[in-house]
Amino acid sequence: MVDESIYKQFLTLEEVAEYLGVHINTVYKYLKDESNPLPTFKISGRVIRVKKEELDKWLETYKKENEND
Repeated sequence: MVDESIYKQFLTLEEVAEYLGVHINTVYKYLKDESNPLPTFKISGRVIRVKKEELDKWLETYKKENEND
């Protein structure tokens, strides 16, 4: 039996967009950000996932960097 809570820790890019309340294209821009790219990892070379814990850490950093914009 597989523990389903493990799967909830890892988000698809579509789930990231929904979580952040942004369009999927914005998530792709975050991936390419040179100063603070969205942390991801690949499964089987093509499937991209984001660990929820890492997303939350990245979001705090992103907010701090963009407070003055």
